[in-house]
Amino acid sequence: MYQPSEADGKRTGVHRKCPLCGQDNRRLPCSRYSRVGWRLKHCRQCGLLYLENAPPVVALAGEYSWRMSSRIENERRLRSRPVSGRVRALWKRWRRQWLPHRKAEALIRRYVVAGNLLDVGCGRGSLFLRLPGPIVPHGIEIDPAVIELAEARAAERGGRVVHADALRGLSMMAATEMSGIVMHSFLEHEIEPLVVLRESQRVLRSDGAIIIKVPNFACWNRRWQGKEWPGFRFPDHVNYFTPPTLSRLVLRAGLTILRFAWHDKLPLSDNMWLVAGRQRVGKLRV
Repeated sequence: MYQPSEADGKRTGVHRKCPLCGQDNRRLPCSRYSRVGWRLKHCRQCGLLYLENAPPVVALAGEYSWRMSSRIENERRLRSRPVSGRVRALWKRWRRQWLPHRKAEALIRRYVVAGNLLDVGCGRGSLFLRLPGPIVPHGIEIDPAVIELAEARAAERGGRVVHADALRGLSMMAATEMSGIVMHSFLEHEIEPLVVLRESQRVLRSDGAIIIKVPNFACWNRRWQGKEWPGFRFPDHVNYFTPPTLSRLVLRAGLTILRFAWHDKLPLSDNMWLVAGRQRVGKLRV
């Protein structure tokens, strides 16, 4: 794990090598998508775009938490594009109420057998309310502001929530304890995604599945909107995946890709989905 240096300072983060291949890109120029104080680097060795000076993990539970950065980013977009920003906000609110996404639940029903399911970065535990009957929900959450509600929702169905960062929370889990693991809008926040995926394999049953959803940096909307793409979030989004870099990350972690079909990574969508499992013999669905 990286250690903060005095030169980097709290508000500008600490130097970070590429989390996928380990290449030190200190000398590379910053990506044009960087923002003042935050340096995005496009690794020439593996192709991953990542935040080189990511904030410490403890800051992601406080001033740089998802709750805080989401509100700040929404306010910034409203100031820069007041009309389109308000239209986008209204559309998102309407869509969440009348056209809710249920892909996570559909993939759970298809790939996760009865037993324990772990939601890494579970937030308030909203997913727990929509799980099939034979599934017992568990969670890991770093934000103290939402942990109490998540704990209550998990406890109602016999599960538990650990208040910790992902790596420390996974270390508290027993080997092969989980039938499934959900990483819904999580890996883009994780400073050490490769290490976390390797540890996830330890707690996963041999017939279990990991369901991953991340923003798709290769989508057409990003090419069209540029720096205003909704997938950019500073500084809590520290990794920006494309279909090739997400596949490389999963395979390098020692996992098998069970599903990453064309309709899971459409260039028309801001997001992509991948289902992984422990190493096994068989044909991959890519």
